Amino acid sequence: MNWIFIAIIPTILWSLVNYVDKAVISRFFTGKGEVAVITTGFAGLVMALFILIFQPGHITDITIFYRTIAVLNGAVFVLAFMPYCKALEIDDASRAVMVYQTIPVFGFLLGFLFLHEHFGFYALFGGLLILLGSTFVMLDSVDGKWYLKRKTLLLMLLSSFMTALHVFVFKFISLEQTFWSTGFWVYVGMALCGLVLYLIPTYYKQFNDAVRGHVGVVLVLGTITEIMSITGLSIVAYVSLRVPISAVQVVNGFQPFVIIVLGYLLTKLLPKYFNESFSKKHLAIKVISFIVMLVGVVLVSKFV
Repeated sequence: MNWIFIAIIPTILWSLVNYVDKAVISRFFTGKGEVAVITTGFAGLVMALFILIFQPGHITDITIFYRTIAVLNGAVFVLAFMPYCKALEIDDASRAVMVYQTIPVFGFLLGFLFLHEHFGFYALFGGLLILLGSTFVMLDSVDGKWYLKRKTLLLMLLSSFMTALHVFVFKFISLEQTFWSTGFWVYVGMALCGLVLYLIPTYYKQFNDAVRGHVGVVLVLGTITEIMSITGLSIVAYVSLRVPISAVQVVNGFQPFVIIVLGYLLTKLLPKYFNESFSKKHLAIKVISFIVMLVGVVLVSKFV
């Protein structure tokens, strides 16, 4: 069972990335969180250069058609972070990021619509539980009156759908072409999208005002988090070759638990930079949502 300790590493890396994103947005992009995605475009440039240097023979090993689709898919990946960054700006990371558990659900929907894949009752029920948990975590109350944080929920659902679309298209191209060639042109698309966003006058001014005097720190942090995310994905791919993918998905289902624990520790140890809400009410909502989602992930992973 040593693979479990390896498989849990991505959930820790991704949770750290979420909190670094939250800290960067809170520190530099208050009121304009969506502009932070420009740093993702810069990270795409760095990763494209990495492949160009170490895997140059693969970058042309792809047809013009798939190259174009890959570039557009890179832009989709960057744009998927806009609602995510906005959600982190207005809400707790430990609340918003839990909705990312819906990414596989949207993946199933895309598979059903375009690949004519079919799933049994238990898998569908598991998907509904994940959606239920994502909705429940957005409940809050003021003066005894309960309400749903619709804006955060809709922003994260949009980001989840766009991310699922990116993964779906990336997998499709990789199966037809090669992994490195697909990755290179996806990163080119990310870089181009970041550049286009940067050249938009409003975003240009907002981004420069936000990072003035700190541009190096912001870009370095953005690149580091991108590398951490890719490392997590690579570990998942490695472990998936040795154990059933369903088992890996169940382990990944623990990310909401990791992000809750990590958020609590960061709030206690570094209150200057992190201020997640962990009142008894909010903690209970987050834990219940995690349990409901985990049951959904188990059902989906076992019966797909």
